[in-house]
Amino acid sequence: MAKQPSRSDRDRLDRSNSGGGRKDSSSSLKRDRLSSKEDRRLRNEREPLVKSGRLSLSSSSCESKMDVDKDPVTLNKKELYESVVEHENNLAKSLNATQSLSEGHNICAELEKNLQEIMSMLTTPTTDEDDFEDKMEEGLMKLSSLRLINRMMKLKLKSVKDEQLSVRSGVDSDHLHLQNLLYEATILQKQAAAVQEYKGKDALIDLIPIEQFYEEAPEKITKTKSTKSDPHLQRIARLEYEFVQRRKLTEDCNSLEKEKESASKRITDTQGKLDSICPLLNSILDATKPLQQIFGIEISSKKEENEIAQYLPAELYVLFVQSNAFREANAEKMDLVVHLRGNVEAAKELMVTPEEDKDDSDSDKELDFDETETSRRVIRKKSSNNLSREDAKNKLIEKHPLWIEWIVSSKGSNAVLIQFFYLRKLKIITVKAKTVDDVNKIPDCEIASSESLLEDLFPDDTGLYSPNPANRYLLQKVDTKEIADFVSATGRPFLWAQRLAGVEFPPLTEHSDANDESLSRPKMETSYLNIEIVLKKIKLRLSNQTALHEQLKLLEAKNLEIPTDAKELFPAKLSTTFKSWESINFTTYCSYSFAKEHLRTDIVAGENIFFRACLERGRARITALVTFTSNFPITPPVFSIQLEKEGAGERNSTNDAVIRHLECEVNLYCLEDFQQWPKILASLQLLRLIQGIDIILETDFLVGESSSSSEFVNEKLLLRASTGRNLRRPFKYCGTGGGYFSQRY
Repeated sequence: MAKQPSRSDRDRLDRSNSGGGRKDSSSSLKRDRLSSKEDRRLRNEREPLVKSGRLSLSSSSCESKMDVDKDPVTLNKKELYESVVEHENNLAKSLNATQSLSEGHNICAELEKNLQEIMSMLTTPTTDEDDFEDKMEEGLMKLSSLRLINRMMKLKLKSVKDEQLSVRSGVDSDHLHLQNLLYEATILQKQAAAVQEYKGKDALIDLIPIEQFYEEAPEKITKTKSTKSDPHLQRIARLEYEFVQRRKLTEDCNSLEKEKESASKRITDTQGKLDSICPLLNSILDATKPLQQIFGIEISSKKEENEIAQYLPAELYVLFVQSNAFREANAEKMDLVVHLRGNVEAAKELMVTPEEDKDDSDSDKELDFDETETSRRVIRKKSSNNLSREDAKNKLIEKHPLWIEWIVSSKGSNAVLIQFFYLRKLKIITVKAKTVDDVNKIPDCEIASSESLLEDLFPDDTGLYSPNPANRYLLQKVDTKEIADFVSATGRPFLWAQRLAGVEFPPLTEHSDANDESLSRPKMETSYLNIEIVLKKIKLRLSNQTALHEQLKLLEAKNLEIPTDAKELFPAKLSTTFKSWESINFTTYCSYSFAKEHLRTDIVAGENIFFRACLERGRARITALVTFTSNFPITPPVFSIQLEKEGAGERNSTNDAVIRHLECEVNLYCLEDFQQWPKILASLQLLRLIQGIDIILETDFLVGESSSSSEFVNEKLLLRASTGRNLRRPFKYCGTGGGYFSQRY
């Protein structure tokens, strides 16, 4: 719906249509209306100022009565601006913030009311145009009043901030001045304290006691009458006497230095003569070397080794002396060769005698340099703490640069190279060993890794634990429990090696002192009592190793010949075939499930030697895992057996009592039956295994283990196929009466 024109609009339209005759009257009306509007605007602007008292009524009335037609006054713009700014600043300073706030609230309320009236006029069609314009002008006046109050408040705020800033700058300046004064006072206090604490260098001089001073010093220096009553003069007199004494000592020192130089010159001359004699002696020894070789005299080599031996640690020195003594006492056997190896120059640098250490410590105590010693200890501590974990381990297992080599040979067997090392920090002897074919071609270097050749040379002496009780504490510092983690680099610390070096460590008990150095002090007597026993054990081990080597060569060739006097212990015919014999490692051994029982009971260890034998008869496959120790034949081989037939599954000691009985027959009863042939024990055990497999395969059908007809022909005479609840098979062979098999009871 279209909006109807208002009354004012209709009047305006009528006036426009009435023509130019009414034009002049309308323009005069407009001027009158404008003048009246201007008057109302001025009144509205002055009204809040009049109410607040900042503008007097007289001034407002005068202004209202001012003659409009008077000529205007011209002012300079700059002066006008400055006067206005000054006037506003004065008004802002005298402004009351609370009163201005209340006036602002009142003006806002009136403005809100004015706006509501304007809105009502806009919605009323009959609104008078003059009234509407009056309301609009009144609203504008209110807004102007609010702007004036806002400007005055901002000027007031600016003046307050300027005043606060000026006060704050003054406070900061005073505070800075105070800090400067405090700093100067602190400097003066420190200077005063330094002056008060100052001590002259004479306070550092250790003067003789006063009583001794008056007894020894002459009266010319002491001046007893004046110095006893005046401490200052007494101090000067004591210092003068000290100066006289030191001057005398300096003269004595100079005279002694001259005597020392003359004595040193005599010693140098004598040493030169001796040095000139030494080349002559060496040339004589070189000239007599052919005679030494012809007569078997080793004067030159012994001389060189004896010179080097003085740089050995005490333990290796005892071993070197006793080894040479035993070799010379048994020169006709020629089964022991002793050499001294290593870096002599490095050993010379490491060698510090206990007397020198003791003298150094005594001199430090006499000088009483506590601060210096403290700083040295701190430096050493820091350097040790900065070591990485790996460097600390390497330093702990550091070896002496010199070591001793034995070459021990036994008749009918290879020689063995044995190296004896000394660990400087752990204070123990370690051993590395290696069998060699040609003694004369042994390399003059350290063996790469320690073999288990000498393991268990004596009962419970594996060389995997340190015999020195103190080593436990040292190894704990590098997060290691035992020395077994380092044997590949250091060798094994066997107990017999410590005894050869004259050291016998006691077992660590609750009453033993792990840090007692007397426990590891080498003794010649201990080495003397053990060297012959150890050599006999080593020779026996070499002969046993040779026997084991020969045994393994026969097994690799699948040669199972039976000795003549042992043929009656086996039947004439064995049907199971020996197919293969091969070496395996410990990981492969552990991969077989039927070997885990031996691993669980610690019958087998990782350092043993492992082999796998494969047997076959028809569709039956037999796998036997054989374990040898370095102590063979004293410790016999151990067999683990598994029998597998097509369609019948796997049978071993974990699931079949018959296989357990067969393992018992091979591992236990063979030791009783074959005591006369220890060096071929493994071959005889393998023959007993073949014999037992034949018995099992030929009796399975008879005892109901196989449901189908047996493919294995019964070739052996059996008294009974099985007996007992476990169906024990007749594994025992009796050679009488043509030979038959029976059960063991």
